[in-house]
Amino acid sequence: MIAVRRSPFRRAAHLAGSISASLLLMALVLIALDADPVEAASSLVRGAIGSRFGLSETISIAALLILTGLAAAIPFAAGLWNIGGEGQMYAGAVAATAVAFGFPAGVPSALHVAACLIAGVVGGAIWGLVPAILKNRFGANEVITTLMLVYVAIYFADGAISHWWPSQAQTTPPIPVSARATPLLSGMNVTWASMLALIAVPLAWFVLYRTSLGFDIRVTGDNPRAALLAGSRPSNVRAAAFALGGGFAGAAGGVVVVGMSHALISNFSDNFGYLGIAVALMARLSPKWIALPALLFAILRVGANQMQVRTGLDPSSGDLLVAVFVITLMAFHVIRIRQLDKLGAGV
Repeated sequence: MIAVRRSPFRRAAHLAGSISASLLLMALVLIALDADPVEAASSLVRGAIGSRFGLSETISIAALLILTGLAAAIPFAAGLWNIGGEGQMYAGAVAATAVAFGFPAGVPSALHVAACLIAGVVGGAIWGLVPAILKNRFGANEVITTLMLVYVAIYFADGAISHWWPSQAQTTPPIPVSARATPLLSGMNVTWASMLALIAVPLAWFVLYRTSLGFDIRVTGDNPRAALLAGSRPSNVRAAAFALGGGFAGAAGGVVVVGMSHALISNFSDNFGYLGIAVALMARLSPKWIALPALLFAILRVGANQMQVRTGLDPSSGDLLVAVFVITLMAFHVIRIRQLDKLGAGV
């Protein structure tokens, strides 16, 4: 049977209808929780973009979700499940913190911050290589290994806080001023480090669609046999895809340290690595669309805090609404992978 491609207009109409249905279902959930949907929606939007602080938080979190979305999208494009973006982000944060404290005093700030971010990329890439090595050498399933490595990375970060940079709380001392990215605008907490996520989008697109490595990744994901006939080496493709994905997640960890918290904090991530998976799937694994769902999820996450205050809902209600939104979009096939059966399978 020949698949019929939808026109751009029909695809846009389907997306709009799916989002509308998701919002309707979220409204019904709010009614079931004895909350006014109109008031809740109004407070959510105001909380996310109605103030300088809220807008700063939304932009900063959207930047993290762009990076963790790319961390999932690139391995997925190669037919690999990367569930470990959360752990790769922690590994990048530890590496960035080590460079922040390790540089001598008096180093130029731009150089110091850049070195921290590069260290974050490298730390995440190395952490991403581990499941690739385990899969290539022992045939280990990357779903299990990437997920387990998340917990290893979290405990590793906690150990680094306790033994390498101890303080009185579950955080390191503040990193040196020279290692902190400066805000772009006065009165807002958005730094130029967060804006690097905008550079990551065209970079990821260029790698996937304008390089031989990207061709190998995409062909391997679409048709492993054709990739073999084209001369691709599956072990190299796996390693490259996981390293690239881990590097983007590690960059998110570096951005948190130098641009947001100015320290390594225990359990600093609010499940951004996992939420990046939904961002990647909603973007259909395409880097050029990754920013839109990242911004949408950031608005939901940041605005939910204000919504909880205004409506008196339980603090977990924000996560509940995000879950309802994601599941509904999956039901309408907005979030999907065309070749789901190939993901996690050996090449």
